[in-house]
Amino acid sequence: EAPGLLRQERQGNAKEESGDGGGGYGAEFIAYTQHIKQKVKEAWILAERKPGLRAVVRFRVEPNGEVMDVEVADSSGDRAFDQSALRAVSKASPFPSPPEAYREEFATQKVEITFSGEERIR
Repeated sequence: EAPGLLRQERQGNAKEESGDGGGGYGAEFIAYTQHIKQKVKEAWILAERKPGLRAVVRFRVEPNGEVMDVEVADSSGDRAFDQSALRAVSKASPFPSPPEAYREEFATQKVEITFSGEERIR
Protein backbone atom coordinates (compact mmCIF):
# COMPACT_ATOMS: atom_id res chain seq x y z
CA GLU A 1 0.00 0.00 0.00
CA ALA A 2 2.80 2.46 0.85
CA PRO A 3 4.50 2.23 -2.59
CA GLY A 4 1.21 3.24 -4.22
CA LEU A 5 0.99 6.26 -1.96
CA LEU A 6 4.56 7.25 -2.79
CA ARG A 7 3.81 6.95 -6.49
CA GLN A 8 0.73 9.15 -6.16
CA GLU A 9 2.63 11.77 -4.18
CA ARG A 10 5.45 11.81 -6.73
CA GLN A 11 2.95 12.21 -9.57
CA GLY A 12 1.21 15.00 -7.69
CA ASN A 13 4.47 16.86 -7.20
CA ALA A 14 5.46 16.44 -10.85
CA LYS A 15 2.07 17.79 -11.88
CA GLU A 16 2.48 20.85 -9.68
CA GLU A 17 6.05 21.50 -10.83
CA SER A 18 5.67 20.91 -14.55
CA GLY A 19 2.00 21.65 -15.02
CA ASP A 20 1.72 18.85 -17.58
CA GLY A 21 0.23 16.18 -15.34
CA GLY A 22 2.98 13.68 -16.21
CA GLY A 23 4.30 11.15 -13.73
CA GLY A 24 7.39 11.83 -11.68
CA TYR A 25 10.81 10.98 -13.05
CA GLY A 26 13.33 8.93 -11.15
CA ALA A 27 16.83 9.83 -10.01
CA GLU A 28 18.35 8.15 -13.07
CA PHE A 29 16.36 10.44 -15.42
CA ILE A 30 17.31 13.56 -13.46
CA ALA A 31 21.00 12.56 -13.24
CA TYR A 32 21.17 11.92 -17.00
CA THR A 33 19.50 15.26 -17.78
CA GLN A 34 21.93 17.10 -15.47
CA HIS A 35 24.87 15.29 -17.10
CA ILE A 36 23.75 16.42 -20.57
CA LYS A 37 23.31 20.02 -19.42
CA GLN A 38 26.73 20.05 -17.76
CA LYS A 39 28.40 18.63 -20.89
CA VAL A 40 26.77 21.30 -23.08
CA LYS A 41 27.70 24.14 -20.73
CA GLU A 42 31.32 22.91 -20.62
CA ALA A 43 31.39 22.99 -24.44
CA TRP A 44 29.91 26.50 -24.63
CA ILE A 45 32.31 29.23 -25.62
CA LEU A 46 31.10 32.76 -24.97
CA ALA A 47 33.61 35.30 -26.24
CA GLU A 48 32.34 38.12 -24.03
CA ARG A 49 29.72 38.62 -21.36
CA LYS A 50 26.40 39.73 -22.78
CA PRO A 51 24.36 40.91 -19.77
CA GLY A 52 20.63 40.59 -20.23
CA LEU A 53 20.81 38.02 -23.03
CA ARG A 54 19.09 34.67 -22.61
CA ALA A 55 18.54 31.91 -25.15
CA VAL A 56 16.77 28.58 -24.77
CA VAL A 57 17.85 25.63 -26.92
CA ARG A 58 15.84 22.40 -27.27
CA PHE A 59 16.76 19.00 -28.70
CA ARG A 60 15.93 15.29 -28.59
CA VAL A 61 18.34 12.51 -27.66
CA GLU A 62 18.12 9.27 -29.63
CA PRO A 63 18.60 5.89 -27.88
CA ASN A 64 22.20 5.80 -29.20
CA GLY A 65 22.93 9.26 -27.71
CA GLU A 66 22.71 11.12 -31.03
CA VAL A 67 21.26 14.63 -30.81
CA MET A 68 18.34 15.42 -33.13
CA ASP A 69 16.09 18.40 -33.92
CA VAL A 70 18.26 21.05 -32.26
CA GLU A 71 16.49 24.40 -32.27
CA VAL A 72 16.50 27.79 -30.60
CA ALA A 73 13.20 27.72 -28.72
CA ASP A 74 13.56 31.23 -27.31
CA SER A 75 15.96 33.57 -29.09
CA SER A 76 18.12 36.08 -27.24
CA GLY A 77 17.73 38.50 -30.13
CA ASP A 78 21.49 38.29 -30.74
CA ARG A 79 22.25 35.93 -33.63
CA ALA A 80 25.88 35.29 -32.58
CA PHE A 81 24.79 34.44 -29.02
CA ASP A 82 22.11 32.03 -30.25
CA GLN A 83 24.57 30.39 -32.66
CA SER A 84 27.11 29.92 -29.85
CA ALA A 85 24.45 28.05 -27.84
CA LEU A 86 23.61 25.81 -30.82
CA ARG A 87 27.32 25.12 -31.39
CA ALA A 88 27.71 24.06 -27.74
CA VAL A 89 25.05 21.36 -28.19
CA SER A 90 26.72 20.10 -31.38
CA LYS A 91 30.18 20.14 -29.79
CA ALA A 92 29.00 18.25 -26.67
CA SER A 93 27.25 15.51 -28.63
CA PRO A 94 26.90 12.63 -29.01
CA PHE A 95 25.90 11.89 -25.45
CA PRO A 96 25.97 8.53 -23.69
CA SER A 97 22.83 6.49 -24.33
CA PRO A 98 19.94 7.59 -22.11
CA PRO A 99 18.95 5.24 -19.28
CA GLU A 100 17.03 2.34 -20.78
CA ALA A 101 13.87 3.10 -18.79
CA TYR A 102 13.72 6.64 -20.26
CA ARG A 103 14.94 6.20 -23.85
CA GLU A 104 11.46 6.76 -25.26
CA GLU A 105 11.05 10.03 -23.32
CA PHE A 106 14.40 11.42 -24.51
CA ALA A 107 13.67 10.38 -28.11
CA THR A 108 10.25 12.07 -28.16
CA GLN A 109 10.44 14.92 -25.63
CA LYS A 110 13.01 17.66 -25.96
CA VAL A 111 15.65 18.55 -23.42
CA GLU A 112 15.71 22.30 -22.80
CA ILE A 113 18.81 24.27 -21.81
CA THR A 114 18.90 27.98 -20.95
CA PHE A 115 21.99 30.01 -21.78
CA SER A 116 22.53 33.31 -19.98
CA GLY A 117 24.81 36.16 -21.08
CA GLU A 118 25.96 36.57 -17.48
CA GLU A 119 27.52 33.10 -17.36
CA ARG A 120 31.26 32.58 -17.14
CA ILE A 121 33.44 33.27 -20.16
CA ARG A 122 35.68 30.52 -21.54
